[in-house]
Order: sequence, then structure tokens, then C-alpha cells
Amino acid sequence: MDPAVWGNLNHLFQGEDARAKMVRLGTSIVKHATEEGLNCIPGYKIVARSLGDLNGSDETEVDVKALRADVRRLEKEFNEYKKEVDELQVEVKALAADQLRLEKQLCECRINKASADLNIRSCLLYVIGFSLCFCISFGWGA
Repeated sequence: MDPAVWGNLNHLFQGEDARAKMVRLGTSIVKHATEEGLNCIPGYKIVARSLGDLNGSDETEVDVKALRADVRRLEKEFNEYKKEVDELQVEVKALAADQLRLEKQLCECRINKASADLNIRSCLLYVIGFSLCFCISFGWGA
């Protein structure tokens, strides 16, 4: 920078913050001046919009990649849950078979108990009848 200009602007550059603001201001002025100058060129707006669309399509492509990764992750989780459900269904079927077997055993026990009760009653009646006959035959009856 020319020393004369530097001397005139020296009071503006007292601190780092002021210098940083001046740099940002200069950059912004150059950027906007360039855009204004390019607007005078025929077809610039078409090219600028096309470049903007191109950048937007890159973002869409990134979004699609992220979505595909999410879908793969969700499919993997779904398959794991499906395996767990299949294993649980096998266990449920085994438990249902055990339940049927135990119910049959319970019915058999009830039938056997009922027939055992009948056998005990029959034996008691037989013993009582035999005892009465024995008592009557020896004259011990009433």
C-alpha cells in the first residue's frame, strides 16, 4: 500500500478488530463489484443459476447416499428382529406341545385317581360285606 494512503488510514487500523473488519469490508466490496460486472455479460444469469442447480444436485446426491445408508442399517436391524421373532415362535410351539402333553398327563392322573377311588370303595365294600358275613356266620351279629 502507498505510504501516503497508509498514513491517512493509519488511525483506522488501531486494533486487530478494526483491521479484520476492514478486510471483510474490502472482500465484500470486491465480491459484489464482480457480481455487478458479470451481470453485464449476456448469459451470465443462466450460467449462475445452472451452477447453483448443480451444487444443489450434489447435496441431493449426498442426501440419497445418507438415506441408502439408513435403509441398509434399518434392514439389518429388521432382519435381526425377524430372527428373534422366529426363535421365539419355535419356543412358543415347544411350550404349546409341552402344555398339551402335561394336560394329557393330568387327565390320565385324574382318570387313574377316579378308578383308584372306585377300587378302594369296592375293596371297602367287599371287606365290609365279608366281615358282616363272617360275623353272621359265627353268630356275632346283632
